[in-house]
Amino acid sequence: AVPDRLPPLNGVRSFVVAGHELSFSRAADRLGVTPGAVSRLVRKLEQHLGVGPVSCTPLTLATTRLGEIYVRAVSVT
Repeated sequence: AVPDRLPPLNGVRSFVVAGHELSFSRAADRLGVTPGAVSRLVRKLEQHLGVGPVSCTPLTLATTRLGEIYVRAVSVT
């Protein structure tokens, strides 16, 4: 089911930057926050959407297929 309310916009912003950078650390540098903050914001977005737009291991960050579509849909270029 699609949520009736907007997604958390800081989560969307953090996800888009992390998706482009493929790194929470580099996204945090660009956004002026900590990597933990980026991770928490992306996790809140995942909870809102009900799906995971990224897959993470301790060494890598990758967008899922759905995450790639979402990044393109919400990015302003």
